[in-house]
Amino acid sequence: MPGRITPRQASEQARAAARQRLREARETAGLSLRGLAAVMTGHGHRVGFAHLARVESGERSMTRDLVIAWGAATGQADPQAWARQVVEVLGQERLGHSRQVLEMEFRPPQPADVPDVLRAGDLSCRIRSPEAIYARATGLLAQAPKATPGDDRPVVVTTCGPLARAFREAAQSIAPGAIVPGGPDARKLVQLAAAPAPEERLRAVEEMLAASAVVPPNGAAGSPGPAREAQGLYEPLVAAEAAEPDIIAVPHADGAVVLSHPGGGCLWLPVPGDDYQALREYLDPALRQARSSPVIELFRAGRLVNQYWYKEWETKLLEHEEDAEERLFLQPHLGVHTMTPELAASRGRLEARAGARRVLEQDIESWLGLRAERIAVFRRKLRRGGCRYRDVASAETVTAMVADGYTHIRGVPLPARDDPGDKPELLARVKAQLSNVRDLMTSYPGGYELRFAPSGRIPGSRLWSLVRKPGQQADVLFTFTLTDQASGQVPSPGGPGPWFANALVRDAEVSKRFREEFEQLWDEAPGRDHTLHVLQQSIDKISAVT
Repeated sequence: MPGRITPRQASEQARAAARQRLREARETAGLSLRGLAAVMTGHGHRVGFAHLARVESGERSMTRDLVIAWGAATGQADPQAWARQVVEVLGQERLGHSRQVLEMEFRPPQPADVPDVLRAGDLSCRIRSPEAIYARATGLLAQAPKATPGDDRPVVVTTCGPLARAFREAAQSIAPGAIVPGGPDARKLVQLAAAPAPEERLRAVEEMLAASAVVPPNGAAGSPGPAREAQGLYEPLVAAEAAEPDIIAVPHADGAVVLSHPGGGCLWLPVPGDDYQALREYLDPALRQARSSPVIELFRAGRLVNQYWYKEWETKLLEHEEDAEERLFLQPHLGVHTMTPELAASRGRLEARAGARRVLEQDIESWLGLRAERIAVFRRKLRRGGCRYRDVASAETVTAMVADGYTHIRGVPLPARDDPGDKPELLARVKAQLSNVRDLMTSYPGGYELRFAPSGRIPGSRLWSLVRKPGQQADVLFTFTLTDQASGQVPSPGGPGPWFANALVRDAEVSKRFREEFEQLWDEAPGRDHTLHVLQQSIDKISAVT
């Protein structure tokens, strides 16, 4: 029939209209594509201007994350709302999949210095300003008394509705800090966040894990020891659905119920401290539901410690390694599994002493035994063809190793050495590890492969492994390292080290996004021949000086 629009034509018209919205926003802001890329990168959405040009011309699909970042960079009053309008024009089914996964450097902002005027007002009132809502919430959380022996009741806060919206809006102006315990005697905090949509779960994972890395590892007063340390002070939980109201429950202090207001802002209702138990009982069903299928399982968070830190995490890594049929590893350095057991033991002894005041020999041996077992499982599965391993590492890693004998995780200082004669020994270890990696690739071409990507594409503060087991969805195992740059301090050799977090994330959408990130880096990185050439060239350089 003349004049009838086919589905393909309708799709092309929708894509063109959405691209026009992007172009008009950029031109109104007076930005070139290169300038737009610089602004978006400065806001934390790392992207090249060539990619933006392809999106604007229709050669590449636009993603929800990119549209939001486009709106923020072009000065839209409400980037989220503007992005929703663009997506409505385009159509949800025509959105591309986001490849911007957890790109932040995991340096949590310093808590904002909130003016006292924002804390003023009636206890029960409507609050319109998101900054004032944030100030009221943090002020209430600050009233939590120190933990005492026999009293382990936690602070509980939900960010499933009005508080979540207020905190996101406040972040655009005052850079609020993470809601986490603030000292070694702090009381445990349980946070329940709502994340029904895939992009919201990604954001929740990102924010909660970044927050967990600055939580003091110590337990409550009067409960010392590694068992209590492992429990930590922060329990992040993710709910599948948004909910009203939000609740803040603080033992021995007042609490609050926070409701959305139809006219904007929220209604803040104080709750007497004597009703803490009633708030807990009201929240218990939601907490139990979130714990029954946890998205985030936090293993260790806080300052880098000795072997107690690694021992628990090594056990979890070994458990996944034994059952895996595929493992993708994105890392800023070469993995421990590429070492021989002897090299892993010598490096492990250095790591165990980094920042530790007292290390028991039997604990070190137990921990190193777990590492040796991981390497044995890795070798056994390669020989039997039971798992495919693919690693992407920083291209600058090998250069640094050859230059100074660097074999540890960047940002984690090893004990200081005064004897310059140690360098030949360190270089010999580097040569042995690089030779071992080369032999793994040549001996098991279908089982293990390593590719190098530019360091700028792999944040030095983050490494993760995606592990797929038979008949199960893939699990993502994270390790985060946060240097003290956020506080203006630099870790020193022999010091306590940076903040760390180890966690397991179980979520099909998170796994999918991370696989997409890995596959993109894998496809862009040079192939097997290039990796073997770099390894051999580095081995030859070390041989020439030793």
